[in-house]
Amino acid sequence: METCKKICFKKNNVYTEIYNKDDNLIISINNELGKYEEIFSLNDLIKINKWFSLFDSINELLIDINNLIDSNEYDIKKENNTFNLILKISKIESKYVLISIKEKILDKEELINSLFFSISEIKDKLDKNSFSNSQKENEEIINKVNDLEKKIKEINNIIENKFSDYETRLNFMEHKYISLKITNEEKINSLEQKYENKIIELEKKINQNNENMKINDNNNKNEKEEKKIKKEENKIEEISSIIKTKEEWNLIYNNISKEKELKSELIYKSLIDGDEALDFHKKCDNIPNTIILIKTKSGKRFGGFSSEIWENSPYTWKSDNKAFLFNLDLMKIFKSHNNGNRAILSYSFLGPTFGYGYDLYVPDKFLTHSAKDFMQHNGSFFNNKEDYQLTQGENNYQISEVEVFKIIC
Repeated sequence: METCKKICFKKNNVYTEIYNKDDNLIISINNELGKYEEIFSLNDLIKINKWFSLFDSINELLIDINNLIDSNEYDIKKENNTFNLILKISKIESKYVLISIKEKILDKEELINSLFFSISEIKDKLDKNSFSNSQKENEEIINKVNDLEKKIKEINNIIENKFSDYETRLNFMEHKYISLKITNEEKINSLEQKYENKIIELEKKINQNNENMKINDNNNKNEKEEKKIKKEENKIEEISSIIKTKEEWNLIYNNISKEKELKSELIYKSLIDGDEALDFHKKCDNIPNTIILIKTKSGKRFGGFSSEIWENSPYTWKSDNKAFLFNLDLMKIFKSHNNGNRAILSYSFLGPTFGYGYDLYVPDKFLTHSAKDFMQHNGSFFNNKEDYQLTQGENNYQISEVEVFKIIC
């Protein structure tokens, strides 16, 4: 007859032994955490599942279980403190048989005390009843008790080993827990440090970007301010439609003052304010340091400067040793040859007029009246007509535009 003493197999990192001991089925399961073991009689197994009633002995059952293991018709699953051996049986309605093997918690002190207490009770009874037994019977009983004590000692050793095993497992688990905890803490600390460094790096970048933005903003602001200032500086001069270049302005400014940086402001423009003498006096009277710019219909450009004020008055000559005339086309300056005597004429019926004779004047309603053969001999700026270069020999010309600027420092 076929026999099977012990079945050994490993699945899901679990080592399992199934064998017959004293007509009982022993199922022992070992994994890294410890050992689980259960003892089943055939009646115990029948109570678990009717499938076990098909067998007359544990040996027969072992043969079928071995065949199922060889055919891989089984599984091992752990739930909490229990391992479940699942046998896949096609002969029954439920299709599988489940055998649960629980971890047994041993209380060493209670178990040892209970065993020794039982021995003590037996000895007491022997002492009390020794008179009723023959010597041979008593010796047999004593031998059995001694055997029992030996067994208890063996059991004690087993229990000691079992608890030692538990302690080892607990130490292992504690060590593993501490190791995992330390590892996780190290990982967390490493990640925290990593992210902290990342945050610091990002903060630096943000601060650097902010600084760059501030610098750019300041540069843009300064650039805008510079452009604004430059525009304001050039605004006054850009208004003139008679002067074309910076050099032409400098020609005039350098002859007014070489120490100061000068600018000028438009106070009269004939194209806007009108061409009558009264229009000129309304805008320009009582203002010192004025530049008169004149443009003819033929395109000639010239003018003069006076530090004295203009007045809407009767025929009045004023001396001004700072006054001078200029031609912008020739880039030439003409200064008074008599120390500025009769340099300008203030008169209600004339626009700005320079020099006795006159060397330069703007008639009333100059857009319709020409400056005709105006210069006489012995002017304040020119001695005779032959020396006269202000209009480049154009003695009879018509003015198309007049501008007046005041000097500002």
